[in-house]
Amino acid sequence: GASTDFVQIILLNRTLVDLCLNASEQTPNSILNRLKAQYDPTLCSLTEAKLVDLFALIEGLQQQDTETQLFRR
Repeated sequence: GASTDFVQIILLNRTLVDLCLNASEQTPNSILNRLKAQYDPTLCSLTEAKLVDLFALIEGLQQQDTETQLFRR
């Protein structure tokens, strides 16, 4: 029911974050395929285009973190 879907959505989000943070050799398409293999794809409207945007956001955050660390030194 609804509670099972909610748990699946939480697990999907956690897996997505893990995959994106460790995505050195992964592409948005490969991450999307892994998520679709593990979870019900109808639970979210995740697309490859949204993953590309997410990768850009994560890259920007990592760059900002690096610049902050350099500034602190």
